[in-house]
Amino acid sequence: PATVEVVATPSEALYVEIYWDTPGDADEVGDNLGSDLDLHVAHPWATGPDLDGDGLPDPWFNNPYDCYWFNANPDWGMLNDTDDNPSLVQDDDGGGGPEVFALEVPEDKTYRVGVHYFSAKSYGPANAHVKVYIAGKLVFEHLNVEMKDLDLWEVATINWVTGSVVLIEADGGGLKITPNYVSPLFQ
Repeated sequence: PATVEVVATPSEALYVEIYWDTPGDADEVGDNLGSDLDLHVAHPWATGPDLDGDGLPDPWFNNPYDCYWFNANPDWGMLNDTDDNPSLVQDDDGGGGPEVFALEVPEDKTYRVGVHYFSAKSYGPANAHVKVYIAGKLVFEHLNVEMKDLDLWEVATINWVTGSVVLIEADGGGLKITPNYVSPLFQ
Protein backbone atom coordinates (compact mmCIF):
# COMPACT_ATOMS: atom_id res chain seq x y z
CA PRO A 1 0.00 0.00 0.00
CA ALA A 2 1.08 3.56 -0.74
CA THR A 3 1.73 6.06 2.04
CA VAL A 4 1.06 9.78 1.67
CA GLU A 5 2.65 12.30 4.01
CA VAL A 6 0.97 15.68 4.33
CA VAL A 7 3.09 18.52 5.67
CA ALA A 8 1.20 21.66 6.70
CA THR A 9 3.02 24.96 6.96
CA PRO A 10 1.54 27.54 9.34
CA SER A 11 0.63 30.81 7.64
CA GLU A 12 0.46 33.01 10.75
CA ALA A 13 3.30 35.42 11.44
CA LEU A 14 3.92 33.76 14.83
CA TYR A 15 2.85 30.18 15.45
CA VAL A 16 3.79 28.04 18.48
CA GLU A 17 2.80 24.44 19.11
CA ILE A 18 3.34 21.84 21.79
CA TYR A 19 2.65 18.15 21.69
CA TRP A 20 3.63 15.40 24.07
CA ASP A 21 3.79 11.71 24.72
CA THR A 22 3.10 10.04 28.03
CA PRO A 23 4.77 6.62 28.36
CA GLY A 24 2.37 5.63 31.18
CA ASP A 25 -0.70 6.11 28.96
CA ALA A 26 -1.32 3.13 26.68
CA ASP A 27 -4.08 4.97 24.75
CA GLU A 28 -2.92 8.57 24.30
CA VAL A 29 -5.23 9.19 21.36
CA GLY A 30 -8.49 7.43 22.01
CA ASP A 31 -9.72 7.92 25.56
CA ASN A 32 -9.59 11.75 25.92
CA LEU A 33 -8.67 11.18 29.55
CA GLY A 34 -4.90 11.36 29.18
CA SER A 35 -2.32 13.74 30.57
CA ASP A 36 -2.89 17.48 30.15
CA LEU A 37 -0.03 19.82 29.25
CA ASP A 38 -0.85 23.45 28.51
CA LEU A 39 0.85 25.91 26.19
CA HIS A 40 1.35 29.45 27.50
CA VAL A 41 2.55 32.44 25.46
CA ALA A 42 2.95 35.60 27.53
CA HIS A 43 3.03 39.23 26.46
CA PRO A 44 5.83 41.27 28.14
CA TRP A 45 3.23 43.13 30.22
CA ALA A 46 2.21 39.88 31.98
CA THR A 47 2.99 39.98 35.69
CA GLY A 48 1.91 37.79 38.53
CA PRO A 49 3.12 36.17 41.73
CA ASP A 50 6.74 35.01 41.89
CA LEU A 51 5.98 31.29 42.14
CA ASP A 52 9.35 30.19 40.77
CA GLY A 53 11.23 32.08 43.50
CA ASP A 54 13.59 34.03 41.24
CA GLY A 55 12.62 37.42 42.71
CA LEU A 56 10.74 38.57 39.58
CA PRO A 57 7.01 38.51 38.78
CA ASP A 58 6.01 35.46 36.73
CA PRO A 59 4.01 36.01 33.54
CA TRP A 60 2.08 32.74 33.72
CA PHE A 61 -1.68 32.60 34.35
CA ASN A 62 -1.90 36.41 34.07
CA ASN A 63 -5.12 37.50 32.40
CA PRO A 64 -5.17 39.20 29.92
CA TYR A 65 -1.45 38.97 29.12
CA ASP A 66 -0.92 35.20 29.12
CA CYS A 67 -2.62 33.35 26.27
CA TYR A 68 -3.54 29.82 27.41
CA TRP A 69 -6.65 27.62 27.76
CA PHE A 70 -8.34 29.86 30.37
CA ASN A 71 -7.55 33.04 28.39
CA ALA A 72 -7.63 31.71 24.83
CA ASN A 73 -8.48 34.94 22.96
CA PRO A 74 -7.07 37.97 24.82
CA ASP A 75 -6.96 41.52 23.44
CA TRP A 76 -3.28 42.49 23.33
CA GLY A 77 -3.03 45.09 20.59
CA MET A 78 -5.11 47.97 19.35
CA LEU A 79 -8.73 48.02 20.50
CA ASN A 80 -11.20 46.77 17.88
CA ASP A 81 -8.40 45.21 15.79
CA THR A 82 -8.60 41.43 15.94
CA ASP A 83 -5.55 40.78 13.71
CA ASP A 84 -3.17 41.87 16.47
CA ASN A 85 -4.75 39.58 19.08
CA PRO A 86 -3.37 36.13 19.81
CA SER A 87 -5.41 32.99 19.92
CA LEU A 88 -5.02 29.54 21.39
CA VAL A 89 -6.47 27.95 18.29
CA GLN A 90 -6.22 24.40 19.56
CA ASP A 91 -6.42 23.08 23.12
CA ASP A 92 -6.05 19.43 24.12
CA ASP A 93 -6.93 18.41 27.67
CA GLY A 94 -6.76 14.69 27.16
CA GLY A 95 -3.38 13.51 25.94
CA GLY A 96 -0.84 14.14 23.23
CA GLY A 97 -1.78 17.52 21.85
CA PRO A 98 -1.14 19.50 19.88
CA GLU A 99 -1.93 22.81 21.49
CA VAL A 100 -1.47 25.72 19.10
CA PHE A 101 -0.96 29.48 19.55
CA ALA A 102 -1.24 31.85 16.60
CA LEU A 103 -0.72 35.59 16.17
CA GLU A 104 -1.14 37.33 12.80
CA VAL A 105 0.29 40.76 13.71
CA PRO A 106 2.80 40.59 16.58
CA GLU A 107 3.93 43.76 18.30
CA ASP A 108 7.60 44.76 18.34
CA LYS A 109 8.07 43.07 21.69
CA THR A 110 9.57 39.96 23.28
CA TYR A 111 7.15 37.17 24.15
CA ARG A 112 7.73 34.21 26.50
CA VAL A 113 6.73 30.60 25.89
CA GLY A 114 5.96 28.18 28.70
CA VAL A 115 4.54 24.69 29.15
CA HIS A 116 2.63 23.72 32.27
CA TYR A 117 1.86 20.10 33.18
CA PHE A 118 -1.64 20.86 34.42
CA SER A 119 -2.62 17.27 35.27
CA ALA A 120 -0.92 13.91 34.94
CA LYS A 121 -4.21 12.15 35.73
CA SER A 122 -2.13 9.32 37.27
CA TYR A 123 -0.28 8.60 33.99
CA GLY A 124 3.09 9.84 35.27
CA PRO A 125 5.72 11.91 33.48
CA ALA A 126 5.22 13.22 29.96
CA ASN A 127 7.73 14.21 27.29
CA ALA A 128 7.03 17.72 25.96
CA HIS A 129 7.92 18.92 22.47
CA VAL A 130 7.82 22.60 21.42
CA LYS A 131 8.05 24.16 17.95
CA VAL A 132 8.06 27.85 17.01
CA TYR A 133 7.39 29.09 13.48
CA ILE A 134 7.90 32.62 12.18
CA ALA A 135 6.25 33.42 8.85
CA GLY A 136 5.74 29.72 8.23
CA LYS A 137 9.38 28.77 8.82
CA LEU A 138 10.39 26.50 11.70
CA VAL A 139 12.90 28.57 13.71
CA PHE A 140 12.98 26.73 17.04
CA GLU A 141 12.42 23.17 18.16
CA HIS A 142 13.08 21.55 21.52
CA LEU A 143 12.00 17.95 21.93
CA ASN A 144 11.73 15.27 24.62
CA VAL A 145 11.70 17.36 27.78
CA GLU A 146 10.51 15.17 30.64
CA MET A 147 7.94 16.89 32.80
CA LYS A 148 6.24 15.74 35.97
CA ASP A 149 2.77 16.65 37.24
CA LEU A 150 2.49 20.43 37.94
CA ASP A 151 5.93 21.26 36.47
CA LEU A 152 6.21 24.57 34.65
CA TRP A 153 8.86 24.72 31.94
CA GLU A 154 9.87 28.24 30.88
CA VAL A 155 10.81 27.36 27.32
CA ALA A 156 12.00 30.37 25.34
CA THR A 157 11.76 34.06 24.53
CA ILE A 158 10.67 35.24 21.10
CA ASN A 159 12.02 38.66 20.11
CA TRP A 160 9.72 39.81 17.32
CA VAL A 161 12.02 42.67 16.21
CA THR A 162 15.02 40.43 15.57
CA GLY A 163 13.13 37.21 14.87
CA SER A 164 15.27 35.38 17.41
CA VAL A 165 14.04 32.59 19.65
CA VAL A 166 16.24 31.92 22.67
CA LEU A 167 16.02 28.94 25.00
CA ILE A 168 15.53 29.98 28.64
CA GLU A 169 18.05 28.43 31.01
CA ALA A 170 18.00 28.09 34.78
CA ASP A 171 20.65 29.75 36.89
CA GLY A 172 23.65 27.47 36.59
CA GLY A 173 22.50 26.04 33.26
CA GLY A 174 19.97 23.47 32.16
CA LEU A 175 16.30 23.96 31.48
CA LYS A 176 14.25 26.20 33.75
CA ILE A 177 11.61 23.86 35.15
CA THR A 178 9.77 24.81 38.34
CA PRO A 179 8.13 21.88 40.20
CA ASN A 180 4.72 22.11 41.88
CA TYR A 181 3.76 25.27 40.00
CA VAL A 182 0.15 25.87 41.02
CA SER A 183 -1.50 29.10 39.94
CA PRO A 184 -3.54 30.91 42.59
CA LEU A 185 -6.36 30.91 40.01
CA PHE A 186 -6.70 27.12 40.29
CA GLN A 187 -6.01 26.34 43.95
